[in-house]
Amino acid sequence: MKNYWILLAGILLAGGSAEALEFRQARKQMGALKVLDLKKPVIELSGKSGAQNKKSYYVCGSLYLASPQDFRGKQLRVKAAALQGAEKLTYFYIRAYNQGSRKPVWSAFSLNSPFAGSSSREFTVYHGGAADMGWEGAVVSGEQPDKVDRIEFWGATQADHQAIQLRIQDIILEKVPAESGVLIRQARKQQGDLKVVDLKKPVIELSGKSSVQNGKSYYVSCSLLLPAPQDWRGKQLRLKAEMLRGVKQLIYFYIRVYNQGSRKPVWSAFAHSFPFSQRASREFTVYHGGAKGLIWESSVASGNPPDKVERIEILAATQEDLQEIRLRLQDFVLEKEPPEVVQEIRARAAVRHWTPVPVYSDKPADTRNIGSIRPADIARAKENIRRHEWAQNCYKESKMPGISG
Repeated sequence: MKNYWILLAGILLAGGSAEALEFRQARKQMGALKVLDLKKPVIELSGKSGAQNKKSYYVCGSLYLASPQDFRGKQLRVKAAALQGAEKLTYFYIRAYNQGSRKPVWSAFSLNSPFAGSSSREFTVYHGGAADMGWEGAVVSGEQPDKVDRIEFWGATQADHQAIQLRIQDIILEKVPAESGVLIRQARKQQGDLKVVDLKKPVIELSGKSSVQNGKSYYVSCSLLLPAPQDWRGKQLRLKAEMLRGVKQLIYFYIRVYNQGSRKPVWSAFAHSFPFSQRASREFTVYHGGAKGLIWESSVASGNPPDKVERIEILAATQEDLQEIRLRLQDFVLEKEPPEVVQEIRARAAVRHWTPVPVYSDKPADTRNIGSIRPADIARAKENIRRHEWAQNCYKESKMPGISG
């Protein structure tokens, strides 16, 4: 008991935000359950399988919190040790339930004998993901974990007549770190070819080869699907993009972020005019209403808050004929907006509505020649907008009066 409180105090003094959870009851569901200490808590799940015929034999138990807790913005760390049957324990699950709900708000699992290499392991679960576990997007309810009152643990074996014993302890609730990797459950090709180098990190490659383009754009694109909808308010997405082929021929690069069920992005930013021509590898950052290394597309973004983000879309394009392009995307990081970004967003919001200028003339101004802009310049701009996608994008962003049409 003394060592537990020393450990917890050390975490708190080190600047963490760990919370000791108080439990009122441990309840057996399958197999046997032994409560060694309900306050810490320490429990053991055990049982012995019969002739399984490749079916799973489960041991399962729940820990009930003393009162419902708000797990939003938090993560749960748990230490699990296989005391018997470590090599034969096939699955391990952690699930969290809101009060009165039969469907979990969090569900994560580890398979392929998770205790075979080490009989004792630490697991971390948070909303929409987990460390060293797979997130079960098809199992969770999709609700926010704002009234959690039960944590459930499962262990399973498919071996015949196998005794298994699993100890659960050191259950700690803490804030999700300010910076975390972005977990992806699926990478989906849209245009061109997609290669998943590593889905866990993730590292993906987009590639393709254009035909005769006649001034039109050839795109490669994909969608990265999150395990569950996430609240990205007050966050920014940072990623690294590296051109492996077609460095000087890639004319556009886009990052878009979508809320659940929405066809219009909540975030949309792009780079044009050959963004990789000087450096083959670049880092880009996108946040609500702005970006670094990219131009924010206010005419494309929906204006809705990014409170149910479920998909990231990446697009890249060339207008060169018969051009091969290959782009690697990696180092996806979701982090809090830094103070300067927050200040920028507030400043932009403060000047959104301008005081109307009073009318001071009874006739329209002569705009045929304003400063260095001549009618020939306007005609050339119109022609560029008609022929080139980069000019259309620039026009949409700036909404320049007197040029379209």
